[in-house]
Amino acid sequence: MPRRARRRREFALDFDTVKKRLAKAVPYAEGVDFEWDKVVAILVLPLSNTDSWVKKTNASHATQIQLTDSGAAQAPTSKTEHFFPTLTVNPVFKGWRIEVPVLIHGKNVKALGGAEPDGWVKDSVEIRRRPPLNPGEGDNPILQIGYGDNLGPLREHLKVGDYLVFTKEQKNAAYRAFGVPAAANLGSDKRLYVSEAAEREATTFPESVATPESPPVTPKALDGIADAFVADAAKAKVSVEPGIAARAFAALLTKPLVIFTGLAGSGKTRLARMLAKWLCGTDGYAVLAVGADWTSSEALLGYPDALDSKRYVRRAALDLLLRAVSKPTEPHFLVLDEMNLSHVERYFADFLSAMESGEPIRLHGDRGPAGAPVAREGVPCTVPLPPNFFVLGTVNIDETTYMFSPKVLDRANVIEFRAGRTEVLAAVDDDGGASDVLSGRGQPYSSAFVSSVGTAPTLTADVVSRLRDELNLFFGVLATEGAEFGFRTAHMIGRFVGFYSRVTNTWNLESATDAQVFQKLLPRLHGSRRSLEPLLNALLILTHASRTWAGSSLSNATDIALAATEAARARNARDRIAAAGAGASPAMPLSHRKVLRMVDLLERNGFTSFAEP
Repeated sequence: MPRRARRRREFALDFDTVKKRLAKAVPYAEGVDFEWDKVVAILVLPLSNTDSWVKKTNASHATQIQLTDSGAAQAPTSKTEHFFPTLTVNPVFKGWRIEVPVLIHGKNVKALGGAEPDGWVKDSVEIRRRPPLNPGEGDNPILQIGYGDNLGPLREHLKVGDYLVFTKEQKNAAYRAFGVPAAANLGSDKRLYVSEAAEREATTFPESVATPESPPVTPKALDGIADAFVADAAKAKVSVEPGIAARAFAALLTKPLVIFTGLAGSGKTRLARMLAKWLCGTDGYAVLAVGADWTSSEALLGYPDALDSKRYVRRAALDLLLRAVSKPTEPHFLVLDEMNLSHVERYFADFLSAMESGEPIRLHGDRGPAGAPVAREGVPCTVPLPPNFFVLGTVNIDETTYMFSPKVLDRANVIEFRAGRTEVLAAVDDDGGASDVLSGRGQPYSSAFVSSVGTAPTLTADVVSRLRDELNLFFGVLATEGAEFGFRTAHMIGRFVGFYSRVTNTWNLESATDAQVFQKLLPRLHGSRRSLEPLLNALLILTHASRTWAGSSLSNATDIALAATEAARARNARDRIAAAGAGASPAMPLSHRKVLRMVDLLERNGFTSFAEP
């Protein structure tokens, strides 16, 4: 009997009742910028385990509702087009999408347990329209609200059974979004409530511009991918150094972990987001701010709830990883911002191990009656690290951060950012929207990008011979100082050179080798003047001395090695370079300039490292 009474109350909900209950749940919303009397439509979405932030599954980041449900109680409740008026522009229901502006109230976020922003905060959601897909849906199209990474301040504090509510005001292009606890009793069904005023005056609603779904992309080969990215960035009025772009793409193909370091505010995170969105669009990447309290893999992979044997506490990184497994031809990017705020070896150890061993990552140990592994809330016992999963980390150096261990550096390329006068001045009137403008423009390259990861790049015999001579030269001098490199580094350098020759049309072996000395050998160096001064003096000579090639053989390798060894012992590399002709251009300009800066820091502070504060 009580259950039937509850059903009658829910069925009897109408626009005015829902508006009163909502106004009571969020009394702080009304003010100068918002009045409940102007609200003409309310969309109520009870959250399921695919809608809430903490329990969303890999299958969905969206809510789907019927556009015009003939089973709804009475008009105008069933007329969804009064809430999103643009939905009426395409009567044949072909696929298209729009992005609509949404406002979130700071006090609503605070009431749910989050940090309170100031006033109304701007956000957006993507609205998609598609034809019915399943039998029994009739001719009614489906409205899909795609959250993506939006509405995070609300959704991360909502749980299953709570409500996500959108309101529409007459003659206002922006929608309002509220997170409302289940106690507000707004009904158990996804449903739209429309006022009589909206029914009478629907034509006065401002309309957004519908964007047709993009046609299937024509795949492009990997060749010149970095040049295409730089060109697209230029169209978006963003200057990206071609060398950095080429090195970033080649490094990602070499090993799926790339670290951006450099001056705070020099564009590291921005480039990471731009690159990810350019290749993936809006769905294939996540940006996570690393916390100082990340002491285990649970921060990325979640954990099985010890108090609830059926629950798995998920994390955004795990959701992205599972999505990458389910969509093997699409690239997925995990951007770890301020990666070294905690010890990387602690929270990232499972990923590092999987990168090298190829073994799956263990998530939990649930077993069925027959002892076979079983999933928990859609989370398998183990998950592989697929070749289409890439990690971009950004790094700043100060008293709150940690240095990387050789275990991390051996598996990564480290790319340094430095902001010049031109770049700094150009940022004065930059609106910061470049990543949105670039979103999805690189998707024609995505298939070739992913498929190239598992291949061995082709190098000509001449390139292989020259590269071996260079590595032999560096290995011999570094070994003398106890800083030699291993098999993994040599293998990665060979892969990088091969991919570098493809991602840009302006490549040469000298610049590729220079990049690898800069990104693979130098980042491992840090220490006191006593331990590093001889080695840095040797590197000044190695990176500056001109090469003489006899065919594909380095004919003056012995002379260069001898000069470097003597400079290390005498600690007078700068004098030797000056005597040889200070005006001569260094053979490896990128690496030579970096070694000079490290020497300057060493002389000034008695200590130096690759990563500068």
